Amino acid sequence: MSDRKKLIIVGVLALQGSYHEHLAHLTSLFEDLSNDKEYNLKYEFESREVKKVEDLDSLNGLILPGGESTTMSILLQRNGLLEALKRLIQIDKLPCWGSCAGLILLCNEITNTNIDLSGKNVEKSMRYKSIGGLDVRVHRNSFGRQLDSFSEKFTLENFDGELHNAEFTCVFIRAPVIKDVLSLETRQPEEAPHSDTENRIVRATYIGDIVNRAKPEVLLRLGSNEKDSMIVAIRQGNVFGTSFHPELVKGDYRMHKWFIDRFILDSI
Repeated sequence: MSDRKKLIIVGVLALQGSYHEHLAHLTSLFEDLSNDKEYNLKYEFESREVKKVEDLDSLNGLILPGGESTTMSILLQRNGLLEALKRLIQIDKLPCWGSCAGLILLCNEITNTNIDLSGKNVEKSMRYKSIGGLDVRVHRNSFGRQLDSFSEKFTLENFDGELHNAEFTCVFIRAPVIKDVLSLETRQPEEAPHSDTENRIVRATYIGDIVNRAKPEVLLRLGSNEKDSMIVAIRQGNVFGTSFHPELVKGDYRMHKWFIDRFILDSI
């Protein structure tokens, strides 16, 4: 690597889910950027599979893929990655993007979820835990069964940069929906229980006094009535979440470029 260039390493959590698709999009994007003078004179880009704590070293950004959030939660706890990711995202402010299941794991409050995960092939003490970082309440599987999944083009009015007012195909697969943005007044205090079995609610634990002091910004809603609409894209400081799967849109890696431009390169 040239001394004049900075190496940018983007990790993709590779325990389960659509991580191959994210990596493929990054490979195509990085090939394009290597031929773009605006980027290739300053940066070299590299992607990395993240499967263990050591893989987090020197990352400039991280993507949590779509998949099955319960399985991901179990594997994160088994591999020792959960607490390491909490520290990186909550304290060190590592830029992080979660799509679908990845979004769920980045939310501070999750509804419609199983809490006690003990059972066949799962440790007796295992419970659903999230990483946290977004001050929102998310509802799992809001679009129902796999057969109820769909894709549709939307105008990204609230995105900035190259995605502002762009048409983008959004793929929803048993997608979560953000029901509420939590304020300091509505956020559960640190001493509140981190799970509510009766109401099927899980809350992220904080390492510091507050997970994220930045203001949540709603980037995309479905529905014209704000009261009844569903939030499917949001950012808060260093954390970005989408209910949909940009990694499943063949040949379109604009969302990945936007994440790198707006979260990773803007933070350097």
